[in-house]
Amino acid sequence: MRLHVVLSNSFVRFACVPWSEAIADEGELQTVAGLVLEGCYGDMAGWTVSLDNGGWGEARLVCAVESALLAELRETVEAAHVDCSHIEPYFVTCWNRWCGELPAGDALWVVAEPQGPAVVASFRGGAWNSVRSTGSGYEAASLRRLLDREALLQGFESMPGGWLHCPGLASGCAELDGTSIRVLAPQKHHASMAMTMAFVGGGK
Repeated sequence: MRLHVVLSNSFVRFACVPWSEAIADEGELQTVAGLVLEGCYGDMAGWTVSLDNGGWGEARLVCAVESALLAELRETVEAAHVDCSHIEPYFVTCWNRWCGELPAGDALWVVAEPQGPAVVASFRGGAWNSVRSTGSGYEAASLRRLLDREALLQGFESMPGGWLHCPGLASGCAELDGTSIRVLAPQKHHASMAMTMAFVGGGK
């Protein structure tokens, strides 16, 4: 049996690492990612950092999970004699499901847990532009305000197209009428993973 652990976004810190030609290798990129996270959340000692694969000239998504939590998870699954193939954030799991359906160009992508945080990402020209966690316990009306605010913060002239995933939220959400935001309902996992951010092997 193989186990795939999905962590609530409450346990994860997210940030976006800007592209820079001055970064020579993955080691330097890890250092820069750590600095970006510290700028957002303060001291990140004791956290394990993982980056998405990214592309040339593009910003990259970075996630961090407390190393002690990962160690305890690994000990638990090893004691149960189970092979743990992935430990990843819920935000990344949702991205892997639906990234192929995202519109090209500018967009917003929101994953909101009913009793947890909302992770809000924006894209410029199809590439990562920003990502952050905010608040908790969202309902339809507050999610609409969140999307409006994020569009303003990221400098969009009007609400761009995008996706919203919030378990329990009806796909026909009246608060989003008149926008290009699509409410995503649960569906089967894609066979291939567009982004692998597994914390199984440990790291910095």
